[in-house]
Amino acid sequence: MTRSKSDQIRGGKVAGPAPIVDVALLLEGTYPFVPGGVSSWVHGLVTGMPRLSFGLIFLGGSYERREFRYQLPGNVVFLSEWAVYDFLPHRFAPRKPAGPEDRRAAFQAVEQLCLDLHEGHMASCDAVFGHLRNRTLSVPDLAYGPEAWKLLHSVYEKVAREISFLDFFWTWRYAYLPILNLFFAELPPARVYHTICTGWAGLLGVLARKTHGVPLILTEHGIYVNERRIEIASAEWVYSRDEDEMAVRRELGYFKTLWNNLFRATSQVCYANCEAIYTLFGGNKDMQVGFGAPEDRITVIRNGVDIDGLTPEELPDRGTRAPDRPVRIGFVGRIVPIKDVKTLIRACRKVASELPNVEVLLMGPTEEDPDYFAECQQLVEMLDFEGRLRFLGRVNVREYYPTLDVQVLTSVSEGQPLVILEGYCSGVPVVATRVGACQEMIQGMGVDDQSLGPSGIVTGIGNPDETAGAILEIVTDPERHRQMSEAAVSRVRKFYDYGEMISRYQEIYESYREGAARADPASGRPG
Repeated sequence: MTRSKSDQIRGGKVAGPAPIVDVALLLEGTYPFVPGGVSSWVHGLVTGMPRLSFGLIFLGGSYERREFRYQLPGNVVFLSEWAVYDFLPHRFAPRKPAGPEDRRAAFQAVEQLCLDLHEGHMASCDAVFGHLRNRTLSVPDLAYGPEAWKLLHSVYEKVAREISFLDFFWTWRYAYLPILNLFFAELPPARVYHTICTGWAGLLGVLARKTHGVPLILTEHGIYVNERRIEIASAEWVYSRDEDEMAVRRELGYFKTLWNNLFRATSQVCYANCEAIYTLFGGNKDMQVGFGAPEDRITVIRNGVDIDGLTPEELPDRGTRAPDRPVRIGFVGRIVPIKDVKTLIRACRKVASELPNVEVLLMGPTEEDPDYFAECQQLVEMLDFEGRLRFLGRVNVREYYPTLDVQVLTSVSEGQPLVILEGYCSGVPVVATRVGACQEMIQGMGVDDQSLGPSGIVTGIGNPDETAGAILEIVTDPERHRQMSEAAVSRVRKFYDYGEMISRYQEIYESYREGAARADPASGRPG
């Protein structure tokens, strides 16, 4: 896709009539500009259904020139971009002048929404939607106008007087205002909207559903509100004045609670407005219900991978290794805190102290969190591990899987990692933390799956000693290594076929297309 085509729909403003697509995917910080497991899943979904038309709605922080990381297939009809922190006041003036009573009612609804968000819900969402979709207020009204200042001050007096007004002002700019900004988005039409997370993308999906009156569905890989909670809990707050340390600690709790409540609120309103919710495994379903999702709307659909495309012509014999060949440990993923790469580095260093010939390859993008990547590099230097551990960046991982003896994931949160399944296609056993679906992917789910035997070892979070012990247990026992390798190949072939996953989603999409055709025969089209 050329850059000019993606620029046709930017900031929620459509240049000319947009065609009605079968499926519009709402993508927060992922496909097609950011590589990773979720993006690979989306790409597989779109390419696997060439007879259906897709639109992509990408949410980022701001409008910038982005590099495509995937070649978009021909059935992608449009790419729309929306930036939550760019308020575009020149584009969203009121459609017609509003009277003072209407404006007053609109500001009251917005204030109530801010108070609701502070408490962790969005009960007033519909009221705000009605006012802002009618453009009773404009973006400048909410971002810069004198009435917005009064609104900000009123909310501060009611819920935040114990913190500094300056800090609350910036919280308004970076927490509340981006949510309000989404209410102004003009989204292209679709027969069904499919959001790949809750949060901002989920809220945008809710607003699209309300605007066009069509169904919204959700697939969560990692549970958004839980992952944001983990990130918020480990966030660093740096202030320069030492004498304010105690006050800062008091404010720290307030802001973390506020951000947690905002994400919980957007997740709940997304759950409540979804026609159906799809998740990757039973543990995810339980967590979604705990965060407010209606249990009767949730269906489990496992991930799948292109087994034939990932399996080498000849599977390596995992039970044997030439004496002069190093033990090769692999990691595939982004170098970011949620992957806890530091624990992986420490674990691999412990393995290297037990085995004389070890090579560690970390494969994946490093630019998403440059500070964390630099810290990981410094840790490697501190542990005197340079030369034996290498950051390869973006590589064709299919070329590396057959060369690995074991794959390691030390994440603090996961959904159902595709990299584990990809490694299984080459018979690579895995050591992974007990998060997401990792345990059932390694030990099996159900009698038939469990009968295959373990295809790796599950460890605790943030435990380099346990991780190192698991790696050594696999690579120093040739017979067990071979058994785990055989179980990995059998498991992925029997239970994680890409074609079955695509068939499930195609049936879902086509049911909505057929429903739209029945409601309006003119909207139907041949497949």
